This record gives sequence, structure tokens and C-alpha cells, in this order.
Amino acid sequence: MVNNSDDQGKIYIRFVVDKDGKLINISLPKPYSLSLDSTTVAYICNMPKWEPGKRNGDPVRVKQLIPVRVK
Repeated sequence: MVNNSDDQGKIYIRFVVDKDGKLINISLPKPYSLSLDSTTVAYICNMPKWEPGKRNGDPVRVKQLIPVRVK
């Protein structure tokens, strides 16, 4: 969670990596502020494709929850 006094800390972001490696269903479990939240989501949306999960060698969707450090 981000510290209100200096806007530094972590924002957690939740998303799904689909079978093609695209990020979908992006959300913030605990929103902080419109400015930081939208910047964080934009950063994640502009990332290159991820490697999808694999099950028995086949690509599968995978849920992720990751911290993003804010400075």
C-alpha cells in the first residue's frame, strides 16, 4: 500500500495472462488515488506480452497479483 505522506510504497495489481500472453481483466484490489492508479494500470497495459502458463504443454490462462513499487 502506498504511504499517503510521500506517495511511495507498493500498489498491488491483479490481472490474467491469457493463452496468447496478453494481459486482461486488469484491476487494483485496493485503489489508492486516481492519478497513481491510472498510471500503474497504463504501465502494466503497455508491457510486452507475457509468457502464458502451461499445463501439459498447452498454454493456459493464469491469474496474477503483483506489487508495483511507486516512487
